[in-house]
Amino acid sequence: MNLHQNQRQSHVEAIAIPFAALTAWRALKGTARISEGTEGRN
Repeated sequence: MNLHQNQRQSHVEAIAIPFAALTAWRALKGTARISEGTEGRN
């Protein structure tokens, strides 16, 4: 039973970690896009 709980937790983490990374990457990409657009206008 303990082994099953560990597998389930790692499965949740396996989904949560890339999702958090994707969210951070989108925020970073969006910030870079905004700063590039501002520099491009100037």
